[in-house]
Amino acid sequence: MLRKKLSSIIAVALCMAFGLSACGNSETPAASSDSTQAVSEDASADAGDTTASDADGGEDLEDMAEIEMYYYAFIAPKDVQHVEDAVNAITEDAINVHVNINVLDVNSFIQQMSIMMAGSERIDLMMTGFASASYSNMMAQNQLMDIAPYIEEYGPNITETLGDMLDATTIGDAIYGVPAYRNVVSSAYIFMRQDVLDDLGLTEKARNMTSFDEFVEILEAVHSSEKWSYLYPYLYQQGSGPLQTNANVSGNFADADVFDTLGDTLGIVHADENGQVTLNMSTESYQAAAAMVREWEADGYSYFDLSGSGGSCEDYIKNDALFSFISSAEFGAETAKSAAAGTPMVAVKLYNSTISSEACTKFAFCVPSTAKEPAAAVKFLNLAITSPEINNLLAWGVEGVDYEVVDGVAQYIEGNEEPDYHLFDYSVPNQFLCYPWDGDPADFREQSEADLKASEVSPYLGFSCDLSDFVNESAAVSSVIEEYRDQIGSGQGSEAVLQEYIDKLNSVNVQALIDEYQRQLDEWIAAQE
Repeated sequence: MLRKKLSSIIAVALCMAFGLSACGNSETPAASSDSTQAVSEDASADAGDTTASDADGGEDLEDMAEIEMYYYAFIAPKDVQHVEDAVNAITEDAINVHVNINVLDVNSFIQQMSIMMAGSERIDLMMTGFASASYSNMMAQNQLMDIAPYIEEYGPNITETLGDMLDATTIGDAIYGVPAYRNVVSSAYIFMRQDVLDDLGLTEKARNMTSFDEFVEILEAVHSSEKWSYLYPYLYQQGSGPLQTNANVSGNFADADVFDTLGDTLGIVHADENGQVTLNMSTESYQAAAAMVREWEADGYSYFDLSGSGGSCEDYIKNDALFSFISSAEFGAETAKSAAAGTPMVAVKLYNSTISSEACTKFAFCVPSTAKEPAAAVKFLNLAITSPEINNLLAWGVEGVDYEVVDGVAQYIEGNEEPDYHLFDYSVPNQFLCYPWDGDPADFREQSEADLKASEVSPYLGFSCDLSDFVNESAAVSSVIEEYRDQIGSGQGSEAVLQEYIDKLNSVNVQALIDEYQRQLDEWIAAQE
């Protein structure tokens, strides 16, 4: 707690003088299950400590709560203090909460969160990320607190804003996080250099193509042209290509096999609309897509950079070494990739994804089990999720210092293209309240939110599989995937290698994991009826 207000001291003295034993108490948030009893007791204590007011209903008598918030950036900003000061100018007056903002680069974030959780160090609020700091991993390690009692008491804006998306972090009556409210519908796109297409007279063909046969025709045109033959026609990197995490695509785009992964991050789960769970690598759609990329590799269209030593796909474009790549992206993909690649790109969507638990929990704000101020953390989220000021501060920094706004669009200030603070908009509490960045239209947020609301919701939104009893099997399966995934995805692995891949997965008992997903999904579906 920070400084105590003088009026609070006076109030306590009056309470003592008149024997008002109930002075300052308030209603306790009700626990939603036996497993949250301890949390509810903490919530009760917080409520009693932070909601007192004077007899006239005037000045707030509460102590100021202080929270430690952690999130990450791919490159840590040079200065956070001026942003923290601006955030606290809002939160201290509005909800009597002081926020200490800690921003780490992504690798340091993953390591530091692991170390801090192992040492039971204080983290009141964090944005989940990757590897050991991912939502699914922290859930498996029982490192996240059930915040349902706090959301019930302090989070009306959270529940109203997120709606069904909150189901992604809900298990029974417990809630383990607040998904960032953003366009979570990520689909795969083919990205192609527009200057090359324009020069070859293929731009209209590219924008209207509906199959990979047409894409191959374009690759051949680039590969055989005198002017552009020096470019790699297509680049594979880990996670890219027609074999996506939640879809296998070959032939006509309209026939893409889009499925739910049920939160699986290994790439083994294929859950269809009928609730049937199978090993993804054994499906016809996976094997057809694998055969297609083998043909690309054999015909000389495909280049692979498995180590990433040449940088990202966008870096290859910037370095004038690449024509196209396939990657997952969200609404506004063409503008975003054009900016990242430094040249106009043509984006062609392969399929439409659904709103899934995995997508919703990719970036989620959670209260770890080591938190000291969970109530204050939820109060902050409840304020932030409806505050344009806080979201713009967390994403772009301080207006007039780190960026400026011209015609409703944020941009760098001329002469300050590398400000002290500049992060991203997809992992703030509410992306739709951020100014769009330079390159997007002023109404981009409205378009994006409309796209989200028009998207189909997975029938399995809210399902979460507990594999804590299958740690050894998961580790063994992960090792096999690391050995074979890129061979298959890049087209280097033959049909015999694909069968070897499947056989090796079966030899480490991958079916035990598939069966467990099926068992828990069956139980979850039955409970919904």
